[in-house]
Amino acid sequence: MDLQRLKELEKLAGLRLDPDQRHVLLADLIQLEEFASHLPEISSAQPEETDDPNRKQSSPVALSMNRQQERANAPAREDGFYKIPATKSHSDGESS
Repeated sequence: MDLQRLKELEKLAGLRLDPDQRHVLLADLIQLEEFASHLPEISSAQPEETDDPNRKQSSPVALSMNRQQERANAPAREDGFYKIPATKSHSDGESS
């Protein structure tokens, strides 16, 4: 990552960064690239078995409610879907 590529990304993202922000972001992106370059080195093998109770899940995760119970808690439903209030658009102030 270099300053020219950052300026291209800035343009594509529609950002307007001042030079100080640009240098901070560039340093962060360089650090992120460095971190990502080491990811292939990380082992994806299964974790070792352990007797440590803090590192071992004793039972599988179970759902606490079924769909019917979930829907019963919804304030409004329509055709099997949750109905939510309309929100106002940030750009024109009209409901969507």
